[in-house]
Amino acid sequence: MPKLPQPGEFVRWRNPRHAKSQWWDETYGPGPFEVVRVVDHSDEDLRHGIIVKTKLGERNVNEVWLALVGTGLSAPSPQSSSIVLTLSTTDAQLRDTVLLLPDEPAGEAAPGA
Repeated sequence: MPKLPQPGEFVRWRNPRHAKSQWWDETYGPGPFEVVRVVDHSDEDLRHGIIVKTKLGERNVNEVWLALVGTGLSAPSPQSSSIVLTLSTTDAQLRDTVLLLPDEPAGEAAPGA
């Protein structure tokens, strides 16, 4: 988070689609959330914790998952360019690359399909 929120400010999920995939929107609520305080976890080599008011009460959420209302990232738009995601497994030391493409217009196949 470029600027840490202050108590009384409001934050939202940085990527609502990711929050939904983790069921955080169902568990904590869709947001926005009021900030209660900020907890410094640097002594544990972690990012700051943001204590927010959720539908379950006050909860500590890592700053990487939140953005100030009106700022930050959101879900990629359909017009965004392709995203390359690299997955790895430690046991076999395999690396698989998955290419995610936006929906193709009817009649056009994705490259390599």
